[in-house]
Amino acid sequence: MMRTLIVYATKYGSTEKFAHLLGDKLHDDVDYLEVKSSVNKDLIHFDTIIIGGPIYMGQIRKDITSFCEDHLEMLKSKRLGLFVCGMQNEDVIKDELQSSFPSELIQQASVTAHFGGQFQFEDMSFFDKAITKKIVKISSDYSDVREETIKAFAQTMNTKVDD
Repeated sequence: MMRTLIVYATKYGSTEKFAHLLGDKLHDDVDYLEVKSSVNKDLIHFDTIIIGGPIYMGQIRKDITSFCEDHLEMLKSKRLGLFVCGMQNEDVIKDELQSSFPSELIQQASVTAHFGGQFQFEDMSFFDKAITKKIVKISSDYSDVREETIKAFAQTMNTKVDD
């Protein structure tokens, strides 16, 4: 059986939720790695690697950027999928997705996508709540989970390429 690793960063848990929604739709044996965890996964043991993270203030979390830079050569030898989570409009998020990952990985990725996002006020810091209320004009929980996009991403990753 093929093995897939989903690598993600999360601040309040939404990206983790989306990573698991995706993993549930994949046919491979799926493992997960939250980049801040102390768990070390040897990437050589995985056929496919999917990397995702949330966009805050126009940028993906720095731990995802560091992971990609630290493992660039290994990642270039794998089947890749890349995703971002966020509440920006589609044009903005597409640009942010392109700038979030090294161009070599964007070019190699079998699929890239925006999975949507969530605001969960009970989990947010005072600062993040204040910014969300002021900039986004939302003051209560809001969810935009793009389940059809996650499903289509999984279908692409489930399609095996001929070697």
